[in-house]
Amino acid sequence: MLKRMATAATTSTLAVRKYEDCVHLLNTTQTNAAVLEAVRKAGNSLNKLSLPEVASFVSKIGYTVPSLNSLNVIHIAGTKGKGSTSALCDSILRRAFIVKSDGSKRPLVTGLFSSPHLIQARERIRLNGIPVSELVFSRRSKKSGRTLKALTLKPGYFRFLFLMSLHIFATTPTDAAILETGVGGEYDCTNIIEKPYVTGITSLGLDHQGLLGHTVAEIGWHKAGIMKKGVACFTAPQPADAMKTLQDRAAEKQIAEAITNEEIESLKKRLKGAHQYINAAVAVAACREWVAVYNREHTDTQCELSEDAIVKGLEGASWPGRAQTLRVEEFPNSVFYLDGAHTPESLSVCGEWYEEVLRKEGGDSANERNILIFYCTGGRSGDELLAPLVSHVSARPFTDIVFCSSDSKIAASKAVSLLNVNNTNFTVFKDTAMKTQKANGASWARISKGTIHESARVHLFETVDEALELAGRIGADKPAKTLVTGSMYLVGSVLTRCNAEVV
Repeated sequence: MLKRMATAATTSTLAVRKYEDCVHLLNTTQTNAAVLEAVRKAGNSLNKLSLPEVASFVSKIGYTVPSLNSLNVIHIAGTKGKGSTSALCDSILRRAFIVKSDGSKRPLVTGLFSSPHLIQARERIRLNGIPVSELVFSRRSKKSGRTLKALTLKPGYFRFLFLMSLHIFATTPTDAAILETGVGGEYDCTNIIEKPYVTGITSLGLDHQGLLGHTVAEIGWHKAGIMKKGVACFTAPQPADAMKTLQDRAAEKQIAEAITNEEIESLKKRLKGAHQYINAAVAVAACREWVAVYNREHTDTQCELSEDAIVKGLEGASWPGRAQTLRVEEFPNSVFYLDGAHTPESLSVCGEWYEEVLRKEGGDSANERNILIFYCTGGRSGDELLAPLVSHVSARPFTDIVFCSSDSKIAASKAVSLLNVNNTNFTVFKDTAMKTQKANGASWARISKGTIHESARVHLFETVDEALELAGRIGADKPAKTLVTGSMYLVGSVLTRCNAEVV
């Protein structure tokens, strides 16, 4: 018995080591900040090469582009809410059943490809809502790597993981694959799918302007690139100019139908925040359409999705890092509220959610600390991003404002070691002079002047560890609430530093 236990422990340790090695190699495929800057300056010229390149990679791993249609895809694009909407689709369809002609049934099997990850890279590829194991990730990564190694042009980080997901979904096999776009839609590698079952576009806003355009209408043109001839597309309510662009693209691409969903107030959701009603509306419409298409295209089996299953799917959905409450043993007096939000629109929603938290949970405002930890990648306007937090959080003033990066100190513990491997980000320039933090500090001073937040103490740190240590000290003798928002990289680093589980 002891020998078997020792063997199992050794196998587990080796799997972790192999996984870390694979992620180390995967990180070398990240497009560095200098190359991304060149792409931005070049406009769309490089983007137009994307799908032909992805098609060649698909053939190298043993598939044809038309064969990918058998994955029965739900394709989701948008500026904010696309990850949550994809998770809702996954949760709903996992409550569906495939019914055979003899009346027997089995649960539907789902695959979900999303980004970014928060703690470990394997979170981006899920089967039935669960991240693939370290062992499966390592094996598939090595197999795909060997196949693509000889190519002169090799897939970058996001493409490599996308190709891995296709192979995993095809070989499992899954009944439905939910694919979340990376950037845009028209030239995104996920747009290699020629005939998805259904597409969805979540709320649009300003983001990735250097790649997608400087207006919501221009950005909408790219997002609408996932629309396909004869395939239904469901969209969240949009600004008038963006909706006009979506309608024009729908006519151009001759899609089956384009529907703006009403909010579904009557359905309760585990995902918190008023904006989730809109995400839920898109997800429910997409899943109902998926079932309709499946049943039209199959004669030997049918898909069964009840209204009760839809409600349970919405109630049971979980998407870490979005409107998430976290309690950490290391900081017993502190409660952390995490919400990845990196556009003015999403930060408005974040501010509304946190305001609701403060009002509902109450507490002694005179005796409780209210802390903000914030980070955004360079190039974004601190004034535009921070203004929604100043205006929407009015129930209680912030006592301390912390600007840091998403980087962590190098430490020997497994958690921090994995953080350094899984959360390595070469796509932004290293900011050793803390220029971004200083700029955000100056922005805060400008926009908080004359508000209830004006007297908050401002702290600048190079690492997320220092930010959390400060929050811990502030909350050592008094209760503290800490809002962590901005970049998803920051949220992921905080979760990892706090030893949160991969879910």
